[in-house]
Amino acid sequence: MVFKIYLGLATVPLLSISSVWLFGVVMVACVLLHLLSLWVTKGDILKCVDFSVHWACGLLLIAVLPTPMHSLLLYFLVLLPLTYGKTYGDILDNQLPMPWLLKTLGPTFNTIMVPQLNRILAFLPDFVKEQLVFGEFANHRVSQQLANPPESQGYAFFGDSEFTYWYNLAEDMQPFAPGCFNAGFGGSRIPDLITWMDRFCLRWQPKVVVLHCMGNDWDTRWKVWGRPSSETLAVEAHANALQLVRLLHESSHVRQVVWLLTPRKPTYTDAKWEYFGMFAEKLQGICNDLPDKTAGSKFFQVCDLRHLEVDSGTDLMLDMCHLNAVGHKKKSVHLIQWMRKHVGTS
Repeated sequence: MVFKIYLGLATVPLLSISSVWLFGVVMVACVLLHLLSLWVTKGDILKCVDFSVHWACGLLLIAVLPTPMHSLLLYFLVLLPLTYGKTYGDILDNQLPMPWLLKTLGPTFNTIMVPQLNRILAFLPDFVKEQLVFGEFANHRVSQQLANPPESQGYAFFGDSEFTYWYNLAEDMQPFAPGCFNAGFGGSRIPDLITWMDRFCLRWQPKVVVLHCMGNDWDTRWKVWGRPSSETLAVEAHANALQLVRLLHESSHVRQVVWLLTPRKPTYTDAKWEYFGMFAEKLQGICNDLPDKTAGSKFFQVCDLRHLEVDSGTDLMLDMCHLNAVGHKKKSVHLIQWMRKHVGTS
């Protein structure tokens, strides 16, 4: 906080007279966001600094930009989406009550901010996205597992935020079998799962791996100049998915892999929803050539739960993109029924 005030005072001489009003507005916003970050991080100063460091950088950029118009453009295109994403994600990760503004306007904000965040990510090198952006969420999962180590020869639920926010996964899946553990981290794409697979999936020697991914591959398909077509994305994504499944097949402990398709969320576009089904169907055909490891059970199978209905009033978080505890519980009932028929427990 003190650092930001000093930075603000140091950059005032660089501002044109017409930019002073904007600088004041941004400074007030920084103070409010700093207080919010203290609440979100429960007073953890180090996390708080991490939460708001881009605002300090933003102030410096605003100070040297030539006109207020450039400053406003920077604010709305970069700083606001980054802050919103960080705030919203930390609130969900820490299971905190949602502030009134986000609770009221969250779904609307998501439709605006998420595409903008994806465009920002498109300008970042892959190693930055893998190690800094998604790596933060992956390291958080590693810390959780080390604090409460999963059983070996269990059932790993490895994937994106569909699992990240399934806080009661072990309890919900208990009727199927003990040893179900969460290996999900938000924002992960198929290449990220390959990168982090050993650290918090295979290290626990699971015998069955349930995968949920592809949504973020679709959402972050933006490139610096435009985005690839569905056909172009499919070629790259199928190659990545096949590599992931083959690496799991090479593990001596993994006996089966399940590709999970979940109910449609209100934020999904028709194109995204149709792509999920097409992708899984083609991947099943590709993976049929992999030798089975368990008698009477295919090594790779698709569990299709897309037919389940989701009640936006009772089953979803406020972002209208993730199931809440009630929604996950409903999903688990059908998932357990499917796994009892297709997945061995011995």
